[in-house]
Amino acid sequence: MARVIIESGHSRIPIYRENRDHIVGVIHAKDLLKHLLGDNGAQAEIKDIMRAPFFVPDTKNIKQILVDFQNNKNHMAIVLDEYGGTSGLLTFEDVLEEIVGEIEDEYDPPKQEEIEVLEDNSILASGRTNLEELKERTGIELSSEQVETLGGYVCGLVGRVPEEEEELRDGCYLFSIKEADAKQIKSLLIRTVPTEEE
Repeated sequence: MARVIIESGHSRIPIYRENRDHIVGVIHAKDLLKHLLGDNGAQAEIKDIMRAPFFVPDTKNIKQILVDFQNNKNHMAIVLDEYGGTSGLLTFEDVLEEIVGEIEDEYDPPKQEEIEVLEDNSILASGRTNLEELKERTGIELSSEQVETLGGYVCGLVGRVPEEEEELRDGCYLFSIKEADAKQIKSLLIRTVPTEEE
């Protein structure tokens, strides 16, 4: 268990029985450390040191979840769908970031430059790059009345979040998705390619 915590970089690990729809507890790194350094630490069983999980429905208001975190002194919740199955995991930091914006700590990897021109003149950009900033710094003009970011623009081309390594063309621009998750494009490569008329 200690190895799992070290390799994952997380201080809280959910414990499930049979499958992830049956979360039975949460192990805190500091609780595990106390037992490992104690006299009988090596013999301690997971059930002896795990804490009860904190569950919230996936329909609950984000501000109310923040209040629940504060009242229950919890920093992590298991999110349940309408059938009682596990639909996700939510942390105190996730909730705060939804309200006040992204929070970085000393364990977060350094952010890449929003826009980076590579040796072959292709452009590596963050999905959060503002379209106006992209135009000012690279001359690439992408206009939209619905979105303000590069990631939002590219998602709008196909009506969904593209998968990693997927390529999308828009006029003379080819977008290659470098990093993405289910919710957003994190980074992508932009190349200028000849149009069919050329």
